[in-house]
Amino acid sequence: MSDSDNLGSAKNQRRFVAAWLNDFPCIEELPNDNTKFLCTICKQKYKVVNKQRLRAHVESKRHQKMQNNEFKRSEKEDAIHKFLPKWLEDIRFKSWLQMVPKDENKFHCTLCNVDRMCTGGVGNLIRHADAPEHVKNSIESGIETLQDIPAEDIHDSIQSFEDRKKTREIQFANLGRAANIPYSTMTKILTFFQETDPTILQHMTAGATKISNIVRNVLGPV
Repeated sequence: MSDSDNLGSAKNQRRFVAAWLNDFPCIEELPNDNTKFLCTICKQKYKVVNKQRLRAHVESKRHQKMQNNEFKRSEKEDAIHKFLPKWLEDIRFKSWLQMVPKDENKFHCTLCNVDRMCTGGVGNLIRHADAPEHVKNSIESGIETLQDIPAEDIHDSIQSFEDRKKTREIQFANLGRAANIPYSTMTKILTFFQETDPTILQHMTAGATKISNIVRNVLGPV
């Protein structure tokens, strides 16, 4: 990875501002150089100037092209056999799509009241949404059909999810850094929560006293 075109001159150069991460989820702070940032879409480092120049980069044609390529790659990764929770945020499916309890290889359509295999990922969801029976049920229920949803809205829906995901990944990494948790342990922590039933996860509590009592009275010494 090499440094690319600078976002300004040395005369007006500034330091990286952590708050920018909330406005531009596609960027990352460089641990050992706060005069530069990393664009995760373009896979390049740039010198820091100000927020306006940063926004200009994000809105540039090159960045937008790279971002569209990232979306296409993401769509290909979706061509798998397991249900992906992010599909529930997709404007094309969110009005009728549900997970099938205890079967991650299927999805449920509330309009057609059927379960279908996830084989093919997003492509299979689109095929179902375009099926005559589903279109008929959508119209009768007053729900937009796939063909009625503007392409811009679909793009914004995917963008919104990717942005929020990247923001949480950055916040998670920052949490680990602040607590001085080894990277390998952070991976194990994330895997643990991903494998936990979402309903149980929402009701879990982990105060310092409770954790201490569990370790002392339930787990015992290592």
